[in-house]
Amino acid sequence: MLASTTELIRYLRRPAEQQEDAVRQALVNAVWLGGSADDARALLAEYRQFPFAATHACLLPVFERHGDASFARVLTEACCPAGELLPDAPAEVLSLVARLGDSGIKPLLVRYAFGTGVGYNVAKHAALGLLHVDCRDLEQQIRAAIEATYRKNLFPEFIPALVCKLPDRAELLARLYQSGTEYCSTDCNAGILLGFSLCGAEGVSYFKQALLSPAWEAHGSGSGTRWYAYLGMQNLGLTFQELYAEIQRLGSSQEQRYAVGVLLALLRLKAGPYSYTDRAPEPFAELYPALFGWESPEHRNNLQDLAATFGREDEADELEALMQLRLQQEVLQLDCTRRLNIGLC
Repeated sequence: MLASTTELIRYLRRPAEQQEDAVRQALVNAVWLGGSADDARALLAEYRQFPFAATHACLLPVFERHGDASFARVLTEACCPAGELLPDAPAEVLSLVARLGDSGIKPLLVRYAFGTGVGYNVAKHAALGLLHVDCRDLEQQIRAAIEATYRKNLFPEFIPALVCKLPDRAELLARLYQSGTEYCSTDCNAGILLGFSLCGAEGVSYFKQALLSPAWEAHGSGSGTRWYAYLGMQNLGLTFQELYAEIQRLGSSQEQRYAVGVLLALLRLKAGPYSYTDRAPEPFAELYPALFGWESPEHRNNLQDLAATFGREDEADELEALMQLRLQQEVLQLDCTRRLNIGLC
């Protein structure tokens, strides 16, 4: 078990007023990155004692990464003991239990995802949970629920993500893009973006168009659109290098101005300390020189210059410094992993 796991358990046992979010999250991130099932089990035992404590909700990403169906059963017993999510339980448990492979949560997910009078977070995580269970018996219900969002400003935000569970979805995708562009509030479009990204080749063109369209505000932080835009890029295998190249090719200065803002916002998530997503597909050792390398010893011509064109040079400078730090951490982590493999770290 990692030393950071032991320290995290010790830290969580402090009174809440003596804990700092930044310290707690740093410890969680260390376990998320370098831990194992043994670390997760030790933390699950701690979580089980305080399942409704706000200080312990940060452990859920560790269970998602290192847990299995046995974790799902423990979480269900703690948070949904009578077939209902307890009022003080975190809604994230709904999607986590399904992701960990417990299909027994499905009836509860269906009721919360398609029911009325359900809170935003509960409805959201019920819909996200359905992404991880067999929905063939729900196709008609899913289709009807998605169609009910057309031409509306607000609706259950993550119902459209379920479009990926339908076999014949071409028309639905087109209608969702039209509705998202013309009617949908930018505080209610994260589920549509996620749905596009989960439909592979059928959804990629809609996702790319939405990503760089001002009508979608994909870099907005209101209801998490920015996060699902970032996650959607990973779902589709769309790299930041590809996005940067596409932005460089834009012919309109106005389009490019907006797109640079989107790129910088999403890169901040990539470079952020607690993204809880695997970064391996586009390591900083490749991404940093692609964005901030110099064209020649005398000529820079990189993201800093493009950002400066639109008054965003300070943002680009801050991002470069953060990416340099992440690059150093990436190299250190790689070295420590190699040393672990030979018993030296």
